Amino acid sequence: MPEKLVDVTHNSVTRHTLSVGDQEAQELWVHRKGAAPTDMGVAPCPGSRGDFSWLLQPVGDGNDNAHSLAHGAGRLHPRGAATLRKNIPGSTTSLGSEVVCTDSALMIEERPEAYKGVQAVVDDLEKRGCARGIAKLRPIVTYKVRSEVTKK
Repeated sequence: MPEKLVDVTHNSVTRHTLSVGDQEAQELWVHRKGAAPTDMGVAPCPGSRGDFSWLLQPVGDGNDNAHSLAHGAGRLHPRGAATLRKNIPGSTTSLGSEVVCTDSALMIEERPEAYKGVQAVVDDLEKRGCARGIAKLRPIVTYKVRSEVTKK
């Protein structure tokens, strides 16, 4: 049975004790959008389905980065721009991994070219002293499923 290394959300609002600038430590709400908390151990920094992913070890006291790390590189192009390219990418990536997805529109929206490279994010986090890359991971299989939001 595979062992789960980490399971964190990348959108959250949590309460933390932080020192901001020269001020005394105080209880503050930290809103994370596309960021992982640093108090859960290692943090994932996923790449696109055509890029490597990283496991990051948070370093430092966390005050300079609000106990948060980037959760991936983010989109280079908005979803709408990606859909202007109608050719559906293949199910095998440049890294030799397989993509399992039955939604052709999602395959176009989530094409690797729509995302920034994750290596620059890892380099910046290391340079800033927020995290250290401890494992570079090559995807083998990527599942792409559009999450259904139910309206009430």
